[in-house]
Amino acid sequence: MAHLDITVTRVNGQYWTSRVNGIAAAASTSPARAAERLAEQLWGTSDLDTVRRLGAPDPAKPHISRWRITDTAARKQRSAQ
Repeated sequence: MAHLDITVTRVNGQYWTSRVNGIAAAASTSPARAAERLAEQLWGTSDLDTVRRLGAPDPAKPHISRWRITDTAARKQRSAQ
């Protein structure tokens, strides 16, 4: 299983992921959704097992969160084919 640890930052009401291979993703609803979108762009699919928050929120930096994205959904899809 491949995984990446990323940072999601809230800027002007949008949640933006860190760049991976020149690709970033954004969402207006939640940092988890931004992380899912990055996984979708990298691996072509996502599901509920794709993203996990790393650590507790930092009250000193409420606009920044850490996430782990995985290729679990893509692996499931490949094995089902």
